[in-house]
Amino acid sequence: MSAVADGRVIIEAILDTANVSKNVSGLGKELSGISWKNIAEGDSKAQALSGAFKSAGTACTISFTAPIVAAGGAFAGMSMDFDNAMAKVSTIADASEVPLDELRASILDLSDDTGIAASDIADNVYNAISAGQSTGDAVNFVSNAARLATAGFTDSASALDILSTTMNAYGMEADQVNRVSDVLLMTQNKGKTTVGELSAQMGKVIPTASAYGVSLENLAAAYATTTAKGIATAESTTYISGMLNELGNSGSQVGKIVQEKLGKSFKECMDEGLSLGEVLDACREYADENGVSLNELFGSAEAGKAALAIAGDGIEGFTSNLDAMNNSAGATDEAFEKMQTDSWDINKAINEVKNVMIDLGSTIVDTLRPAIEGFVNGVKGF
Repeated sequence: MSAVADGRVIIEAILDTANVSKNVSGLGKELSGISWKNIAEGDSKAQALSGAFKSAGTACTISFTAPIVAAGGAFAGMSMDFDNAMAKVSTIADASEVPLDELRASILDLSDDTGIAASDIADNVYNAISAGQSTGDAVNFVSNAARLATAGFTDSASALDILSTTMNAYGMEADQVNRVSDVLLMTQNKGKTTVGELSAQMGKVIPTASAYGVSLENLAAAYATTTAKGIATAESTTYISGMLNELGNSGSQVGKIVQEKLGKSFKECMDEGLSLGEVLDACREYADENGVSLNELFGSAEAGKAALAIAGDGIEGFTSNLDAMNNSAGATDEAFEKMQTDSWDINKAINEVKNVMIDLGSTIVDTLRPAIEGFVNGVKGF
């Protein structure tokens, strides 16, 4: 303990791990020489049991405060939580592609950069690999998910889920993750929705859109258009899904109209580069020619509502949104930078301290492991 000029007192506490290890292990050895019979007979070996605990207790007394002791335990606890998360990653990671020690360091670095707990990052890496990403691409994939989560007002697990669902459905390679992230962020910008809401709902319609050749940009423009007109994200999902199913069904009324007006099926239109808006505009022309409303061409009210929202009064709004999706590169990075407020910086700094504690906790656990093993062996012998 030392005093400084302004009257403050600084308490210096040093944990003598070597003596702790020695005495805890010694307690185990002393216990191994004592039997229950000795205790029952009350002989000198029974007294040794008490002495062993007193000896260890006295020798392990260290001159630092209870909060510091608790902090040491907290460090070890955080380290063990992260080690458990890394053990989970090790069951699925390809160590020949990225050594586990290198993967561990990359996860901690990403945690420092994003302010997301290291254990959560490790869980996301596991989920990314499980979803089909290679071990070598997993950390970068999770990095993009983390940035999208911050920019899109959601958690990293939800962002990772929508990214992996989208990329798997469209058969995209790992280098397309930025494109997907930017399109989702632009959907948030242009519509009345968030990436978090899209993550919860969009996966329900993505397989249908992919099956009919509707590009991610067209699907995102549909979401931006319908939600901007007041249809909630969940309802938009139901409406858009119904609309795509009817358009893609060559036996449905609107499917036949598409064939009649454009000379090809809905999927063929999509494969040849027509936009969803252009197909719906052709359907609107047919409706006008026959004196009916666009939504009347669809068998379900939900599908008709989506069509009306997108093309009922022209497709200018949809086309503008589609252009925004096609030119969305950099949207995630731009929004991510704007989210780096003072509170974000503080949370990030706190998380960096936690990661230092993880490393310190790992050192504490490694230092005490021989003592703990000795103590356990002593108890078993006793």
